[in-house]
Amino acid sequence: EANDVTAANALHDQLRATTDQKSHDRRKKRHDTTGWRSIGSMGKLHNIAVFIHNSTVHNDAWDDIAGKALGLDNITRWNSWFRLLDAAISQEGPLSIFLNQYHKELEGDILTHDDWQVLKLTHEFLQPFHQATLEQQMEWASIDQVLENMDILFLQFKNAKGNTRMVHSIHMGWWVPSKHDEESDRNPIYAPALLLHPEKRRRYLDRHWAEEWRRTAIAGARQHWAKYKDRPLPSESATRLNDNERREVTPYERIKQSMSVLDEPGNEDEFEKLINSPPRPMTTSTPLKWWCREEQRIEYPRLHQLAIDVLSVPAMSDDPERVISCARRTTSWDRARLSAHTVEKPQCLSNWAKNGLIRKVYVAVDDEVMEVASDNDDISGPSSLYYE
Repeated sequence: EANDVTAANALHDQLRATTDQKSHDRRKKRHDTTGWRSIGSMGKLHNIAVFIHNSTVHNDAWDDIAGKALGLDNITRWNSWFRLLDAAISQEGPLSIFLNQYHKELEGDILTHDDWQVLKLTHEFLQPFHQATLEQQMEWASIDQVLENMDILFLQFKNAKGNTRMVHSIHMGWWVPSKHDEESDRNPIYAPALLLHPEKRRRYLDRHWAEEWRRTAIAGARQHWAKYKDRPLPSESATRLNDNERREVTPYERIKQSMSVLDEPGNEDEFEKLINSPPRPMTTSTPLKWWCREEQRIEYPRLHQLAIDVLSVPAMSDDPERVISCARRTTSWDRARLSAHTVEKPQCLSNWAKNGLIRKVYVAVDDEVMEVASDNDDISGPSSLYYE
């Protein structure tokens, strides 16, 4: 009998502890909701999103009204607040219906007219941040976009300082772009990327940067250029002329050459020539493709090497991180002894294939051609390999 009483007491204590814990969790949840509500309109929207997300009943009710997910802000996801605001503003009508339906449960989080105004102002302020992220994630995005996007975001902060409803948030957020700007100043590759952009060059810095910033950026770019300035170039005369084409210069041609007003190759600094010339529109989709064209290699034989090295650097780390993640599939558990050099090869080939740098190979057997890449392909022999 004593054992039965002891077991009953133990069961009672366990049940009470469980009940107390649940009660504590409910109080903590209410406290968390109140804490979010204290930050204003954004906190109310967060509580509404959590209210929908944490219950299948509420989520189904929202789906019946809106037919589209509202989303939820997430500290580890880029632009999650903007996405939540964008979804809420685009579904203002359905959200108002949902709040009216659950007005008792969400009594302290009902969005007023002033709340909607704050949400719309915040959404408008965050839009450039969202688009800048997307721009730098696009295919062939390059490092020249980093400083330009930083300038855009600085202007966004500057233009929003006069907004009395957001002035405190603006001042609190100002240190973030300032910190990244200081970090970019320590890296000598960002400024050359802007100067080597055919549509920006030095004029962009003169128009948008302070004098002190310009001097520092251009001086750093010149130091970077000094590593390429004196690199030897392959002899073009040897590649363009064979023995039969070489001949002596006639007196007429010698006089004509002496009258030329063109600079001798190598006499003009390629870097100064480029950055001081007027910007011009690109006929290519990216500055890297512009520099890869033959005419740029001829006009800037050394500078184009620097430009390709700089502009091929990705604007963000997301693409290299994806490559690292994909490499895990190559190094399965039964291939764990593969060296880094061996893993690098298939990843490199995969990247080339993804970006269209490796073309398909076709085989012609017994003089039967299945498909021809171009009219200039030379296919000979009973079995030949040629490219698309």
